[in-house]
Amino acid sequence: MDEILEALTHVPGVDASLIVGKDGLVISQVGSLDGIDTDLLGATVSELYSSAESVMAERFARGSLDGLTIEANGGKFILSSINDEVFLLVLARKKINLGIVRWETRESAGKLKEEI
Repeated sequence: MDEILEALTHVPGVDASLIVGKDGLVISQVGSLDGIDTDLLGATVSELYSSAESVMAERFARGSLDGLTIEANGGKFILSSINDEVFLLVLARKKINLGIVRWETRESAGKLKEEI
């Protein structure tokens, strides 16, 4: 599991990757979080993911959420569902090739699904 996360952090522009339970608990993490409280990060991102998933499924009849990208002035959070219980969270810098990072994130989530 950590090998997959480690490989993901070698993608240009990726600072850290985490496996987060949909209950908000961080299961595993690799990379630099620069003083970010991982417990708070896991809980906050889990809440955002659950809200987005609920909206897509209930209001727009689009089914379960496969992924979510959050863009801020200081960087990006890319989330990809691993299974019904956990998702992959990637913290990336502002200036990245978003297509490559999204692709690598989905590929890594698929590999993690086989391991979990």
